Amino acid sequence: MVWRLIFLLSISTPLCAQQSPVALRSSLRTATIHSNADSISYYLALLGGHYFNQQNYDSSKYYYQKALHHSNVTANKGRQAENLNNLGVLYFQLGTLDSSIYFYNAAYEGYQNLRDSVRITILEINLGMLFKEKGLYEKSLEYLLRASNKLEKSEPSTNLATCYNSIGNVYLKIREPQAALDFHYKALIARQKLAFPRGIAASFNSIGNVYLLLNQYDSALDNFQKSLAIKRELKDKGGQGVSLNNIGELMLKTGKLKDAEDLLEEALSIRLAIKEKVGEVITRNNLAHVYLLNGNLSGAERELKRSEQQATSMGLLEPLKSNYEIQVKLYRRTEELDKALEYSQKLLIIKDSLLNQEKAESLTEMQTRYESLKKEDRIALLEKEGLLQSVEIDKKQIWIRSLVLAMVLTLIIGVLIYYNLRTVKKNKVHIELLLKELHHRVKNNLQILSSLLSLQSQQLTDDTAIKAVKSSESRINAMALIHRKLYKVDQNRTVDIKEYITELIQYLVYSYGYHERNLKLDLDINEISIDVDKAIPLGLILNELISNAFKHAYENQPNPKLMINLVHPGIHELNIRIRDNGGGIPPIDEKQRKTFGMKIVSTLIKELKGSLDVKSEDGTTYDLHIPI
Repeated sequence: MVWRLIFLLSISTPLCAQQSPVALRSSLRTATIHSNADSISYYLALLGGHYFNQQNYDSSKYYYQKALHHSNVTANKGRQAENLNNLGVLYFQLGTLDSSIYFYNAAYEGYQNLRDSVRITILEINLGMLFKEKGLYEKSLEYLLRASNKLEKSEPSTNLATCYNSIGNVYLKIREPQAALDFHYKALIARQKLAFPRGIAASFNSIGNVYLLLNQYDSALDNFQKSLAIKRELKDKGGQGVSLNNIGELMLKTGKLKDAEDLLEEALSIRLAIKEKVGEVITRNNLAHVYLLNGNLSGAERELKRSEQQATSMGLLEPLKSNYEIQVKLYRRTEELDKALEYSQKLLIIKDSLLNQEKAESLTEMQTRYESLKKEDRIALLEKEGLLQSVEIDKKQIWIRSLVLAMVLTLIIGVLIYYNLRTVKKNKVHIELLLKELHHRVKNNLQILSSLLSLQSQQLTDDTAIKAVKSSESRINAMALIHRKLYKVDQNRTVDIKEYITELIQYLVYSYGYHERNLKLDLDINEISIDVDKAIPLGLILNELISNAFKHAYENQPNPKLMINLVHPGIHELNIRIRDNGGGIPPIDEKQRKTFGMKIVSTLIKELKGSLDVKSEDGTTYDLHIPI
């Protein structure tokens, strides 16, 4: 696993960059003569900031601690919180993460008392990133989602992009690559809109990390190289160290050991020069692994011992896990079985401490609460701001429909390519590789499109426009679910329809603001695997019919119910019933037949050679019959 050094956002004003140390000390003497404790604290903090920028951390700590002491005896709570924050930044740079968290928490409480929402949000991001480094992923996600929910109410900002990027990194740690990619692409799009090159480089690096986890080495290398090119142009030494380490690990995974050794040694020299403690630990682990594979056992042991010592003192669980895994391999190689057993036992303890099933379930619940909160905030915003002009709505709807049609065409072309390859090519392995690459590209396109629609919906205030965007987003999700399942398995031809429909319904329930507590959901679905050619249009049909129920059926229904029954009475037959307890619908007139959603349903049913019966008694019932 690739680790990135976190970037902590500063909330202090860097006035020290505008004054020399001589001028600052002169001002400090004047304040001391007049016994002005608040001014003394102010100038001590500026001197601490000056030495921090000079990487003279001992002097910086001395002045920051004195500044905090003087601010404690004054009534200036803002100065006190700022000094606590400065010490949090300093202790992170020194690699003392527990101390950093302590001072950040103290600053966080101070700004809460002052009701300084801007600084509170920045500290939530910093604490979230620190808890990620400590392996406390549940706590990390709690702070990051809280911050992102606040930042999404305003225009896209560098802080929001940093927050998205950090959430993506947490999902990467808990092996949820799909969620990680979603948030990293959101961060990339926001940073590109802001023309923020340093952030764009960070996003390319993060996306590369996800592809590296998925063993998609070409995509990973492409993103790492884009990131490194921007960092070299910006002369960002710390960023170059991150990218060189990541490319070195990629070379290690692909067996290019000489290239890996050169890149990792360069990364280590940079990280030593800028005193980047966390990054140094990560790179030493990777370099030791290369030395071990090259037969340089003494070099491997040297780097592992240094890395273990630093990671232990800093409380870094993930790097310690990687370190112990390599040490087990080393001592098995040297036949020192006692040491191999010792580190195997240490490794078991570390793995036990990182993430258990209860934490993973808690993270999922937290994400659900976050999505629900976003919907409530969006509704409140609509009530305050009014409507968009009708012309703008029409333009956006045409644009969205065109994108959806383009994606449908892409899927149809993809299926045709698959059939052509299967009949022409005799090499089965080659066919499967080509098909996986096709699913990968379509999946990436769907992710990018979904992120664009999500960002677009956040900027809309008109209810009609938001509904149009949400409808398109749900159609894309129905297709994305198919491709996500196809991409995870080797067969790439069939889809478990029970699992697929259940996930689709759960997405729509939360997307339209419902929950198990306020919606009675009755699912009776037979387990059956159907071909992708049937699954894709069937998923789109179900998406439209279920969405119609959520949009129109329950407006005046205090106890909404939704029943979905899928049976497989014969080998070549599939019957699906969708029923709600709404007010029912009148017979479909000519205007209703022309709606975009009903056109999709009608076209796809014809494609499947099926039939649809609609009844309006005690609600609306759709009976769908599909030959398979």
